[in-house]
Amino acid sequence: MPEWLGTLKRLIWTVEYETGCTRSTCLDITNYTYTSGDELIAYLAFDPTVTRIIANGEVRITLIGDMSFEWKATTNKPNGMNYAQGNTRYYASVSDGWLNVAPLMYTIRTNDPNTEYGIKQPFASSINPCHMTIYWGDGSENTFLTQNSTLSPERFASHNYTGVGDYTITIISDQAGAVKQMPQITFYEHIGNNLYESDTLLTTVLTPFPNMEANSFEECFCGCNQLTSIPADLFRFNTQATNFHGCFWLCTKLTSIPADLFQYNVSAENFAGTFLACYSLTEIPTGLFDDNTQATNFTRCFEYCTSLTSLPQGLFGSNANTQATIFESCFKHCISLTTVPTGLFSNYSQATTFESCFQYCRSLTTLPQGLFSTNTQATNFSLCFHYCTSLNNLPTDLFKYNTLVTNFSDCFLQCHSLTTLPADLFKHNTLVTNFDGCFWACENLNNIPVDLFRYNTAVTTFSYCFAGCLSLDNIPADLFRDNTGVISFHACFAQCTSLTTIPTGLFSANAQVQDFANCFRECNFTQLPADLFTGNGAAISFNFCFYDCPALTSLPQGLFSNNTQAESFYGCFNNCTALTTLPDNLFSNNLVATNFEDCFKNCTKLVLKRKFFRFRRAMTKVFLRIEQCVSQIVLTV
Repeated sequence: MPEWLGTLKRLIWTVEYETGCTRSTCLDITNYTYTSGDELIAYLAFDPTVTRIIANGEVRITLIGDMSFEWKATTNKPNGMNYAQGNTRYYASVSDGWLNVAPLMYTIRTNDPNTEYGIKQPFASSINPCHMTIYWGDGSENTFLTQNSTLSPERFASHNYTGVGDYTITIISDQAGAVKQMPQITFYEHIGNNLYESDTLLTTVLTPFPNMEANSFEECFCGCNQLTSIPADLFRFNTQATNFHGCFWLCTKLTSIPADLFQYNVSAENFAGTFLACYSLTEIPTGLFDDNTQATNFTRCFEYCTSLTSLPQGLFGSNANTQATIFESCFKHCISLTTVPTGLFSNYSQATTFESCFQYCRSLTTLPQGLFSTNTQATNFSLCFHYCTSLNNLPTDLFKYNTLVTNFSDCFLQCHSLTTLPADLFKHNTLVTNFDGCFWACENLNNIPVDLFRYNTAVTTFSYCFAGCLSLDNIPADLFRDNTGVISFHACFAQCTSLTTIPTGLFSANAQVQDFANCFRECNFTQLPADLFTGNGAAISFNFCFYDCPALTSLPQGLFSNNTQAESFYGCFNNCTALTTLPDNLFSNNLVATNFEDCFKNCTKLVLKRKFFRFRRAMTKVFLRIEQCVSQIVLTV
């Protein structure tokens, strides 16, 4: 046998039964590794009525192992060879003349008779780089494609399986060495008009891809929902490949990943969505990307890997100065993930975005100290831990080293188990401009540190920041003291149903705010501080600002006196059912305002004096529908 055979996997016996036509019978071999000097005796059984040799026909023996070899010869039998049926043995010996070949073996499973199966290449037609033989695995005639022939786009070979069961397809190229050995093969087919079709029959890939000079394996196995196993060195002969985007996307039965899968792909750059929606994947090997130091993109790489419970310490490799910048949605929807290792991203000092990285990881309970400590170029943590509903505490240094961050919008949205926050959580993030929805619907958060935003002097928006924090029962008076550039507090404390008071001077330093719409809707305080909006002369909208505040009984004099630029009070006190009276000068300085629609709608206890309306003519046209908003009007002079 050939010296470099190594571990033998399959032996194929091929005969020319008609001119130019061949059939084969195969023998799968396990637990045998060739040692120099070994002799192997192999017995094969076949149907003699179909496996015969024509006059002077060719015969071939193929050995598929760590390296693969083929022996072929002409029989020099002018009468050919017909085998007799029965308990008869025929012998042939081979000792030399082996030629190196490149195989690809994989298994399919057909569930319906008369299944048409095709071998595909991506998109365009190509020129066949080899003499290629396709063994269909059902004893039928082999398909032979000559070198330099034109291979049609998408499917370049097809076969009809008349039975159901498992079939091992073997493709043999006669090219060996550092040349293109085979056309690029894919299991995801473009069928026109933006329609695609996945190979849902593929169950196992048994050998590495030969050298196909492939630069991209994008979506190569996408939707192969019966695929259960791939070899460790699947891509080892395609070292120039840079793109693995969506390669195993929706391989829903793939349970494990070989540790060295990408070991030889040192030029790989794109791993976006590589294992997206691999629902059955239970673990990821340590150092999976250890050698991929040029990788830049891990967007959605493991998104929807819903069976993952943990991540290995060295998942992203031990080589320093790697190039990855994007981890957006990397582990999104990993709903079984309970822990994250320290130093998970420690080798990626160039990373810029962790947007949605752990979004919907609802079983994640804690985060390690220093999780992002080396990611000093990060600018975006938007939605990073959204709906991590079991996360119950945050490390004090979580964002300590991320001094370039500008966006924390929705970062902890719906983290229902958070009760407290580290006082210095954002101390070092002085460039942040956006805290929109940062703690939205953190239902059990009951306390806000006084200096939580003290150092975030560049922030411009707190829209929905604490909306839906049902347990929040107080607001520090100086919470926004240093955020002088804020323009929006839209719905900032909406649905904070435990809030019973608002501190004096809460917004006194925020002179540029334009939007207070929905700011305190559905809160339960009884009174408002007189200076609540005194420092907010630029405010434009108070729409629904105090909508459905059922405990509010009265309003202070001069509440909106300084808000001379306000344009709309639409629904501002709508459904404040305990409100009984209004100060005479409530809107006396709001001469720019044009929309008071539904301002006091459903305020059923409200009693108004006539002089309340004197500050504007035709008030019934722009202010409210009286019959909808008040129970009566006391006409007094």
